[in-house]
Amino acid sequence: MNLDSPAETVSLDLKSAGGLPISHLDIFFFNDDALARLDAYQHVQWTGEATLRCASTAGAKRIVVLANEPAERLVWSDVHSYEGLRKHLSDFRKEDPEHPLMSGAASLSVGYDRKASIVLEPLMSRVELRSLRCDFSGRSYEGEMLKDVKVYLINVSGACETTREDSFPLTDVLNQGRLDEHLGEQMLHPEMLVQPLAAEVGTGGTTPGISLYCYPNGTLQEGAGRPFTRLVVEGKILGNTYYYAVNLPGMMRNTCYQVDMTLTRLGTTDPDVAAEGGMVTVRCEAAPWTEKKPSTVLFCMGNGVTKALNPKEDLVNDINLFIFNKYGVLEASAYSRTNEAEVDLFPGEQYDVYATGNIGYAISGIRTVEDLFEKRYYLIYPDEYQTGIPMSTHLAGFRVDSTRTCILPLERMMGKITLEMDRTALDKDVRILVRQVSIGNSPRSATLFGRSKARTRQDVFPKGFTRGVYESDALNIDKELGHSWDLSLYLLENMQGDELNELCPYVEWQAEYYSPTWHTAAGKYLIYRFYLQDEGEYSIERNCHYHFTIKPKGDGLQTQDSWQLDRSALEGGP
Repeated sequence: MNLDSPAETVSLDLKSAGGLPISHLDIFFFNDDALARLDAYQHVQWTGEATLRCASTAGAKRIVVLANEPAERLVWSDVHSYEGLRKHLSDFRKEDPEHPLMSGAASLSVGYDRKASIVLEPLMSRVELRSLRCDFSGRSYEGEMLKDVKVYLINVSGACETTREDSFPLTDVLNQGRLDEHLGEQMLHPEMLVQPLAAEVGTGGTTPGISLYCYPNGTLQEGAGRPFTRLVVEGKILGNTYYYAVNLPGMMRNTCYQVDMTLTRLGTTDPDVAAEGGMVTVRCEAAPWTEKKPSTVLFCMGNGVTKALNPKEDLVNDINLFIFNKYGVLEASAYSRTNEAEVDLFPGEQYDVYATGNIGYAISGIRTVEDLFEKRYYLIYPDEYQTGIPMSTHLAGFRVDSTRTCILPLERMMGKITLEMDRTALDKDVRILVRQVSIGNSPRSATLFGRSKARTRQDVFPKGFTRGVYESDALNIDKELGHSWDLSLYLLENMQGDELNELCPYVEWQAEYYSPTWHTAAGKYLIYRFYLQDEGEYSIERNCHYHFTIKPKGDGLQTQDSWQLDRSALEGGP
């Protein structure tokens, strides 16, 4: 700090993404100008207090906070500017998945503003092998098991710029092209890159729940020295070792990649060759909305900034607020047509806070928490929430502190389904043009709090949120060769469980079809339907973002267990 300038006190509100634990913090204040020199630095042990007081000279500052940096404190003695901190490389070998390295930043005019809020996000990505099964039906080795199974990551960055946000280069490559058996000796937690699977895998499958970790790799197009990071399942079939590798292109920080694998033939003999050509069926899902930066609501509630036009995913138009004391008695309530509300509470007392957003009216008749849990939000039509997604949240054990402010992150009461089309496995003379995409079994209502599902046919819309001809055309336009742009659909939470029934949520898409053998009749469409599954359940959870890739193969007219296809619109001939 410049000792010739008076010190100013700054309060930092810190929150870790997903509630990950913090052991210690390194806090940097840089001048927010062309030179960006270091103005102040603090190293503190985390005590659990969300608000920290720091000192800096007055003026425009760029604040950078690191959590759980494994290096010794003296390493920062060489950091004299923001550019110097940007060049600092973290070491993956020293990472701890329980206390991952996290970073966050904010800009502040110190002296004019005295408070900043920073969300600390992990640098690492997480890769989950959620399910694994073999289906060798119709082959000579039908019924064989995958034995001596290992799951690991290859082509992993061993170092990464600590404060980088995107476009991550592959640096200091670990497990380059294959598993390095000696790498575990260098790592603090070798299980982050490789884990064995105790059970043999057959047609019944398994849900191993294996989570691996890596630094992000931003490679979108493979080239010399720029391979994708890959998830590899290694195992023996008939005494021979085979590899099933899944590409993970364009990996981002603080993102979870969930992978379901069905092995349908013998794998490769090289772990650095992606499992394609029918060797594996893969479904990948990225992080739910809550793992991204959620809209936050003050009571004081947020600023109402929206990032999407249809629907406005982060907009907060109104709030209902219910505050119960430690005995479960309603202490205060409020309704506001803004994203802020004020109530009178006693300092030092402990409260349970419940809030809703975008309900559109003041909720009445609430005396107990049980009353609140019985309340439902109803839609008149499926996309009624275009002007504000219904939201809710619960904060337990709130106490009024000296700031007299409570930050409430509202969770959306619906799931977001993002689709894209992969046409790379279609025969070259087959064309499928999507003309409409819609949600089926979209609930008409949902509970404000707790899990919710449709219970009768009257509880769902015959056709839910729909993208018509022009909007669905995104699935017909290539973002890169054979891979389309994406589009999103929305529905209220529908937790149907692990048994397929007539109320399970699904996506239905209508398409024109052309091949040398068949084509759709004029004005008619092929109708494809697939049920939405998550971790083996036909459920769409609130505030979660699901990603599905539609990948028709061959002539595009084959079905799988989770697909249904209405071919009645087809006529013979090209």
